[in-house]
Amino acid sequence: MERVSSVFDQLYQARDEIEKQFGRKLNWEPLPGTYAKRVAVYIDGPPNDPKALLDKQDKLASEIVGLMGTFRDVFAPRLQVIMKPKAKKKKGGGAKKK
Repeated sequence: MERVSSVFDQLYQARDEIEKQFGRKLNWEPLPGTYAKRVAVYIDGPPNDPKALLDKQDKLASEIVGLMGTFRDVFAPRLQVIMKPKAKKKKGGGAKKK
């Protein structure tokens, strides 16, 4: 749980830069009392009218797919840096010279 909070906190500290690159405001949701943390973008949902939904479904699907790609492009490089294992220090100071 501590690792998830640390990752979320590091991303949150860079939120202005992330949102600028993303091109819109994101919802940063720490979800207190849970293990989960969420960064989300919300779009206007489908209308309740089935005919209207059919008329908009291609546009909605296209928007969702585009946002998924943007999430990947913006967050993947940052997460690779944050999640990169830290190098362990070797004990003993290395090999002895003869």
